[in-house]
Amino acid sequence: SCEDQPSGTVKGGAYAMSRWICDWMNDFAARASWTQNAEKNQVNHAPQLVIEGGCDQAAAAGEEVQIRVSAEDPGDTMTLSWWRYEEADSCSEEIELQQEQNEEGTCGSVSFTVPGAAQKGETIHLILACRDAANGEFPEYMTMYARVIVTVV
Repeated sequence: SCEDQPSGTVKGGAYAMSRWICDWMNDFAARASWTQNAEKNQVNHAPQLVIEGGCDQAAAAGEEVQIRVSAEDPGDTMTLSWWRYEEADSCSEEIELQQEQNEEGTCGSVSFTVPGAAQKGETIHLILACRDAANGEFPEYMTMYARVIVTVV
C-alpha cells in the first residue's frame, strides 16, 4: 500500500494518487485535442527530458550532488520544478534543494549535499516536474515527470 503524508484535509492514502490528478486531466485534455487537428505542430505535446547521468545515481554521505536536466518542447517555454519525495525515500535527514533553470526552461539543475549522517544504502528520491506553457494558446498544459533516486554509497 502506498501512502503519502496528508495534505490539508486529504488523507495520505488518497494524496498518494490525488496529488497528480490535475496534471493527468490536463494531459488527457491536450491529447484529446489531437483528434481535432491533424497538424502535429498545431497541438500541444509533452516535454521530453534527459537527466544527465540517468535516474539512478549514487553519492557518499557529505557529498555535494548536482543533477542536470535538459528539456525539449518546440514552441513552448517550460518550468522545471524539483521536490523531494520524502514518503518514498529512506533517508530521514533534512535536505535543502538548490534549483536553477534558464529562461526558456530548456536546461536546469538541482543540487544538494547528502547529509553526513546518511547511512550506506539509504535513498533520496527527487521528483522533477517539467510543465510546458501550452504554446501560450491551449488551456491544456502538459507536465512530464522524472524521478531520480540517489543511493548513499
